[in-house]
Amino acid sequence: MELELNPIKGNFDYQHLKDIHKKLFEDIYTFASLDRTDIGLDGVFLKGNQHFVPGNELKKYSKIKFF
Repeated sequence: MELELNPIKGNFDYQHLKDIHKKLFEDIYTFASLDRTDIGLDGVFLKGNQHFVPGNELKKYSKIKFF
């Protein structure tokens, strides 16, 4: 609802998605809008058996168009 009332303009690129993340979570997380590289987590990142893109490759993968 927050974004419906106050949309964040952009073209859904990496920075735009980080701006949306900040708007949604800035009151909850101090790291809202920061990616793992910004907070010093450059290497392998996993949660349970789920592997995520390594922090040092986020910007590269953010440029891939999936749709």
